[in-house]
Amino acid sequence: MSDLADHYGNLLGPARGPDAIAGAAVGKVDQRNLYLHYLRGLAALFVVLYHCSEYLWAYRGDDRFLSIFGGFFGAYGVAIFFAISGYLIAEVLRRDDPARFVMSRVARIYPLMLIMVGLFALALLMVGAPRGINLIALSLVPAGPRGYFLGVEWTLLYEMSYYIGLGLLGFVGLAALRTRIVIAWLGLLCFAYSLGGREHVEGMPILSAIPFSVVTFPFLLGYLASEAQKRGWLHPLLACLALPLAVASILSQAHFRLFVGFSASLLVAGLICAPALGSRGPFARAGVRLGDASYALYLCHVPVITILGALFGANAPAPLVWVSWLVCSIGVALLLGPLDVALYRRLKRTIDTARQGS
Repeated sequence: MSDLADHYGNLLGPARGPDAIAGAAVGKVDQRNLYLHYLRGLAALFVVLYHCSEYLWAYRGDDRFLSIFGGFFGAYGVAIFFAISGYLIAEVLRRDDPARFVMSRVARIYPLMLIMVGLFALALLMVGAPRGINLIALSLVPAGPRGYFLGVEWTLLYEMSYYIGLGLLGFVGLAALRTRIVIAWLGLLCFAYSLGGREHVEGMPILSAIPFSVVTFPFLLGYLASEAQKRGWLHPLLACLALPLAVASILSQAHFRLFVGFSASLLVAGLICAPALGSRGPFARAGVRLGDASYALYLCHVPVITILGALFGANAPAPLVWVSWLVCSIGVALLLGPLDVALYRRLKRTIDTARQGS
């Protein structure tokens, strides 16, 4: 929303894992998780396709692409990120102590985000479209309505809230009860939703609303998928159920995000127990590169759209503008992806060394 790098232990190879939206990155990806690596890249691409289409409509009044890559793509991409994140967090919590877990999450989420904010603040200033920075929004503290500089930080706010909450359980001696607490949380969320729980407001979450937000479903289900996998309760055919639920989400406005969340969760649950996937060939290499760059792509695409939108003349053909936004966003992400990987690995090594010496 994560790269498959160190903080996810042996799950993903020598440099192990990421969280979902917070990018993915490693040169060597464990076969068992290659599906998730590809899926993370696909999820980021879904969000970018949606935003390119949405901004084309907002800037040019042209909805031809939005009729194809509508809100489903954005919501489904985020739901996939959350489901993968829940699964991987359950895995890493079994290995890391609470302090290491929280520090690794902070190291995963904030550095690239802050780098992106700095780079694009300068770039926007140079093209004559300066944007202010809200420090509270930048902190990812759930404190109500804020303007997010990169346009997507609201999801990172949700993720950090999940991470801090689960990490705190370890600090207060309740680590052994995490799974039961997640089950109770899921039950409470279902009950609240059955009473008429409303859709979240993406850019305006406050702490008290996060536990009852429908976007939390895929994170909780992803977490429980890890427990189910450990007990041998999952089957690859679960991924096939994702399609009818995805169709149902498109047909049902009232329960759109609920169906999207369940669909993405079943897709992840099926893929984590699927037979190993081959990692050779150009398509596999492209998938790994996109997975490595997924966090960078997620963070950079809205500023890229804004900058190019300021540079394009009013007479530029709308399809050319849309394609330029998409291609340039992917290009910038592929350039910054290696920086993300290297930076996180170094920070993770520093955290591990400090913890071993303490």
